[in-house]
Amino acid sequence: MQAYSSKIFNAIARHILGLTLYDMMRSSVGFEDVRAALNDRVAWSIDLFRSCFTIHLISGNYFFTLLTLAFLFMAENIHIHYGRLSPMELKARAEHMSYATFAILFGVLDIGFVAIRIAGLFVLTGSPVLSICIFVAGMSPSVLFPLFASAARHYVPRRRELAEDVEVESGVAVEGSQGTGRRGAET
Repeated sequence: MQAYSSKIFNAIARHILGLTLYDMMRSSVGFEDVRAALNDRVAWSIDLFRSCFTIHLISGNYFFTLLTLAFLFMAENIHIHYGRLSPMELKARAEHMSYATFAILFGVLDIGFVAIRIAGLFVLTGSPVLSICIFVAGMSPSVLFPLFASAARHYVPRRRELAEDVEVESGVAVEGSQGTGRRGAET
């Protein structure tokens, strides 16, 4: 049972890291592209949290105002500490704390969006179960389908289908070979 739960956790962790810039960080040489992508992502996060903050402040939802303000504070601190670094300094920091940890640090902002949306759905519906169901239904195409596809790829046995006179050798159909070693139907 522990091995099965470990496989599930590893699949979820790989999927979550796939939503971050983890692969981009590992494959980048100069880190200029990573720096540009992280700065764009943090700037977008700051803009989104500012707009959510304004909406919640005007509507009088003070809990959401504080929640949004906390994530806005995180985004601005990340921007101050990492947004002004040169690409090589950014790479040194990422290597010091590991690429996965660094990617998750920036992924916390995305988790903030999720938390604010679930909390907003909870206020609208009044039921935590219904709000989580609505959220899961909304994210199902982007999150659940790849997880199910990954699980199916690992657990569904692969079958090789052969026709009567055709066998497959490394992707090339060989007709009428039946052990003769000849390719195709040569006459």
